[in-house]
Amino acid sequence: DAGDAFNFRATSVVTLSGSLDNHLVLTPAVADETWKMMLPVGGQAEVSYVTVDHSDASGVGVVGITAKNSTDGGNNVNWAFPKPMLPGDAVTWTGAIDSDWNKADNWKDKYDDARLPTADDKVVVPAGCANWPRVPSEMSFWGIVVDTNAQLTIAGGPLSVTNELRVAGTLAFSGHQTLKVSAPTASFADGTVVPGEGTVRILDSVDTFDP
Repeated sequence: DAGDAFNFRATSVVTLSGSLDNHLVLTPAVADETWKMMLPVGGQAEVSYVTVDHSDASGVGVVGITAKNSTDGGNNVNWAFPKPMLPGDAVTWTGAIDSDWNKADNWKDKYDDARLPTADDKVVVPAGCANWPRVPSEMSFWGIVVDTNAQLTIAGGPLSVTNELRVAGTLAFSGHQTLKVSAPTASFADGTVVPGEGTVRILDSVDTFDP
């Protein structure tokens, strides 16, 4: 309805998905009125194949909403509609602003667009960044690649990796976090792990583990 506000918790995982031929339509009941969607930092949104209009996802302490393979119907605030990405396509950390994982301007996808990585993406942390990323909360990604002379810190979690893990730089744990690896191949060759009180769990689905 017009003026409705959907407020989620920092632990929420919000899933909104239609299909290629049948988008889920997110629109106000009263034409041209604005509806709000508030997802605090720490929450995750998995949004795909939707058509959205007149939605305001802005506010203090909230994250932007990334809608994959979706249509921007207009008058949306703090929504991102990236160009189509395939599972395993890279979203690369730039650290252009600071170390905040949840700032889209710290990231670039294959189209050079600024957006946050989603579960289908391969997160790449290259060398030469002014600021290094810190994983703030529970997240799951298709892949994680930390290049030589680069660093990724797990400050929240658990962090799950489902298809590719390659650490040639530094992987650090800031406390009692957990890295869950179900990727077929996991490599720490030439890399460094700063364990703190963290745990790396290698699941049965891993075919090749190179420590």
